[in-house]
Amino acid sequence: MFNSSLSRRKFVAGAAAVGVATPLSRSVFAQTPVAEGITVTDVVGRTVTLPGAAERVVITSRTGFYTIAMLDRDNPFQRVVAWNDDLRTTDKDSYDQYLAMFPEAADLPVIGSIGADDFNTEVILDLNPDLIVIDLSGYNGAKEVGTTDILEAAGIQFVVVDFREHMLENTVPSVQALGRLLDRLDVALEFSDFYLAETNKVYDRVAALDPEAPRPSAFIQRAPGVADTGLTFGAGNFGEFIDRAGGINWAEQYVGTVHGTVNPEQILVGDFDVLIMTGANWSDNGSVEPGHFISMGYEATMEAIQTEIEQVIVDANWQDLPAVVENNVHTIWHQFYISPYSFIALQQFAKWLHPDLFEDVDPSANFQALHERFLPIEYKGIFFADRETQS
Repeated sequence: MFNSSLSRRKFVAGAAAVGVATPLSRSVFAQTPVAEGITVTDVVGRTVTLPGAAERVVITSRTGFYTIAMLDRDNPFQRVVAWNDDLRTTDKDSYDQYLAMFPEAADLPVIGSIGADDFNTEVILDLNPDLIVIDLSGYNGAKEVGTTDILEAAGIQFVVVDFREHMLENTVPSVQALGRLLDRLDVALEFSDFYLAETNKVYDRVAALDPEAPRPSAFIQRAPGVADTGLTFGAGNFGEFIDRAGGINWAEQYVGTVHGTVNPEQILVGDFDVLIMTGANWSDNGSVEPGHFISMGYEATMEAIQTEIEQVIVDANWQDLPAVVENNVHTIWHQFYISPYSFIALQQFAKWLHPDLFEDVDPSANFQALHERFLPIEYKGIFFADRETQS
């Protein structure tokens, strides 16, 4: 089922009602200040109250940084007192762009994974933060190992955001919650309007498709050359994007969770129409071999991308897949799957699945507009690519 048109001041929301179109005011999650300070409800239903705008913030994942970079455009690091190092290790192009503009980022204390059982909570407590930004998957891990109990007992406020599990429902409320807590609600609402206008371009047209007509199927290979062959998405994240963009997520029949793996032998006999692979600059990961992943991002070149696409196909022995033979192979920037910019990927998936229907939609131009309106860094590089026809 696909969403009907949503007004610019309404959106699909509700972490507990994934896939259900529930029109709400765009500001429903950006609650009004109370006498005691600022109060919001995060994506897991927790109430978060601060006496005023947060000035000392800990970021536990790059997903939080991508959002704060929009809200604190003049200096995304002005209130960050510690962060996870995953921007450098998983998105070096972005890290380098921000480091060039804000060299003080190199001196920030680095924390580990908040969901790990060996996470050092004392490091955070010593920093005396006003607010910790935790992504949903990190929160689930931290809750399981007892880290959230320690933070709550110490009176440390944290807000749970989601740009990784069910982003189409949780991006707007996550951005607005952070906007309130950082006293950047005006920016958060401006972004919300932009986000909703662009996602509706997809929803409106998909809703008009003949429900009886066959839809193209797609398989998404997540981080080839970095992750196990077959790592992909089920009913969530990019897998949900395929469905909402008017296609069929081929992997969902084998993966019952948001993130999971399809047996590589099953892929070899897969009859999906389109192959999409994610890529980023993982050169600082330390455990990957250059040339065997697809380096998308701000410093990417088309020549290198095309060479890397072919290498990934050879590495996986996918030369005879129907999507490869028919040259319906594409690659996209991996970080769309974990950021508020993910709606750009939704548009690009729609173009790949229904090129005639979305001929006039330009995700690249929209991503450039996002940079110009909300981000401090320049839009350059390559974030989507089609495999060139092989002779």
